Amino acid sequence: MKRTFGAAVGAVLFILFSSHLALRLTPKVADAALAAVLEVPEGAPLLHIDQTDRDARGRPVMLSAEWHVADAFALVVNRRAERFR
Repeated sequence: MKRTFGAAVGAVLFILFSSHLALRLTPKVADAALAAVLEVPEGAPLLHIDQTDRDARGRPVMLSAEWHVADAFALVVNRRAERFR
């Protein structure tokens, strides 16, 4: 898949400005419109990601809403113990 200019700009903004993010992963199923765009059958499992990236002062700098085919990637969560004490 080709990387678009917009995606590259988004990646740079994320690196430069984001110090904290909050995201929500929600399981969904593809409706007819999403199925057509993602080239999956209607009813296929999807993951919807809503994410807000914030700068060091806590101000939102980027919002993203993403749809992913559930079996196309693995989700890895890294936690730091000191944040939970």
